Amino acid sequence: MKIYLMRHGEAEKNPGSIESMLTDKGIAQVSEIAERLKEKKINVDEVYHSGLLRAEESASILKSTVFTYLEDTERSGDLAPQAEPKRWQSKLEEEDYKSMDILFVSHIPFLDKFTETLINDISDIQYACGTIVCLEKNEGQDWKILWQWDP
Repeated sequence: MKIYLMRHGEAEKNPGSIESMLTDKGIAQVSEIAERLKEKKINVDEVYHSGLLRAEESASILKSTVFTYLEDTERSGDLAPQAEPKRWQSKLEEEDYKSMDILFVSHIPFLDKFTETLINDISDIQYACGTIVCLEKNEGQDWKILWQWDP
């Protein structure tokens, strides 16, 4: 099982609001990662995003560029910036998820907390806008970091 944890692309600053759209730079960041995923022929079974506009836009770019075979992306409030990562940790232990490769598009601090929940030492991981990290877990083993790409 592999999971891909991605921070949305750069978004507009909207003081007082948690909603913001991707900037042109943010679109370029996500598009660059999408092209790398396509080039490496990476496939996933599901793409989940937080439902916040910048994450939804990022997931949409990935789907339309790389994961065109998916019917749609899925919204999960459990990926919001302040969400509790243990919910997804528990879901990943369920039989339905154990055989899936999943991409999550989310935010800071959730991505930091989720990664730390799965892997003890995350000191080498910095989730800049557009960064994607691949983690793998084989039966009976712990999660391990395979790679990290930055746009």
